[in-house]
Amino acid sequence: MSTAADTVFIHGLRASCVLGMHPAERRRRRPVTIDLALQADLSAAGATDDLTRTVDYSEVRRQVAAAVRASRCRLVERLAQIVADTCLAFPGVAGVAVTLHKPGAVRGARSVGVRIERRRT
Repeated sequence: MSTAADTVFIHGLRASCVLGMHPAERRRRRPVTIDLALQADLSAAGATDDLTRTVDYSEVRRQVAAAVRASRCRLVERLAQIVADTCLAFPGVAGVAVTLHKPGAVRGARSVGVRIERRRT
């Protein structure tokens, strides 16, 4: 039984990167926090208890964190797209929702950010 409602999620993934438009933002790495919701058919994993039949969230975490660390984006939107592309490269991931938070970017707000949704084409 396949369903579009199956989701693997990772909330609060922390990484650091160069991110921003202003020269001061480009001088050093700053933290970002990422929430991921990966759409995948989890029925085979549920039936077999086999890690190879699901999305390995530990490996997703590793690859997303590496992609973020390697990035030097000016826009939060671009970094979110890089994260989405990284997630969609995993076999079985049909879609992803990425929420990317940039803490401390705007005075008076805990964080700012974007939420994007992408599907495998």
